Amino acid sequence: MKHPPRHWLLARHRPAEPELDSLRQVVLAAARSETEPVTWAALLPALFRPHRRIWTALLATWLGLAGLHLAVRTSDPTAPLTPDQPRASLVAHSRAQARAGAYGFLDHQAQLHALLR
Repeated sequence: MKHPPRHWLLARHRPAEPELDSLRQVVLAAARSETEPVTWAALLPALFRPHRRIWTALLATWLGLAGLHLAVRTSDPTAPLTPDQPRASLVAHSRAQARAGAYGFLDHQAQLHALLR
């Protein structure tokens, strides 16, 4: 019967198997005894320290976006969104929408009641 080369190689190293198994058990036992629960104090530096440049760039981007938002934001909530739209027409339009929304709901509810009768 012909055996593959793998069989010959394994047969040649078979006497070393018990020694390798005992060495493997010693290494695994040492690795198991070294593992401790990870604390937050150890986890946070491990997350941020290797990628410090990336975190710094991300922080700078967010600070820039916040600064841009604060610079563009207006203090008047009724200010027109477009410069050519007068403020009075914008306020009148928003009030009309609010009134139509409240009465529109009541009208819609009355229509439903009329349909169900």
